[in-house]
Amino acid sequence: MTIITQYVSNFDSTATDWTEVNSAPYLNNTDTDYVTTATKSQVESFFEFGSTGITTGTINSVVFYIETQQDTGGDDKITVNIQATGVTLTAVATYVPNVGSYSFQSTDISTILDTWAKINSAEISLTSVRTGTAMTAVYARRAYLYITYTAATPNPIGKKGSVFSLQSRNSKTRSRGQMGVVKLKRWV
Repeated sequence: MTIITQYVSNFDSTATDWTEVNSAPYLNNTDTDYVTTATKSQVESFFEFGSTGITTGTINSVVFYIETQQDTGGDDKITVNIQATGVTLTAVATYVPNVGSYSFQSTDISTILDTWAKINSAEISLTSVRTGTAMTAVYARRAYLYITYTAATPNPIGKKGSVFSLQSRNSKTRSRGQMGVVKLKRWV
């Protein structure tokens, strides 16, 4: 099994209701870049994960992670929506950020991003959600997809499922450092 951690790599500024701090794409793998708002129903989009460069192999799981926090006294929320090729804007989850310090929250989205085309085109938006009568500042930084998959096994010669063995051209023992010629012999 192979693992990919695919962080946000681009911010396209479709909606910019939140305050953007430091450098785009804001939800990449840094402590200093983030977005924040203290106003309800504000949308910030779209944060793109970019292509993994992989198009084959069996996808085992896709888990979305985001690091969030809110100011002291807060009970407000952040809703994360995702879209991709063949996926209309869909709610992933609504998270209640930790008060006073950043912490990661996650959701398994394997049923949403179930093909490489969807994974490679995935992008998210954030919406602030007020719970009580006043909105407390919420913050988001570091968002990524944690992808586990089984790589496709190439079949270099013959039909799928063919079994091959290696056989030396001659049976003499070769001394260290000499090159031998190897040919493939197919067992049928």
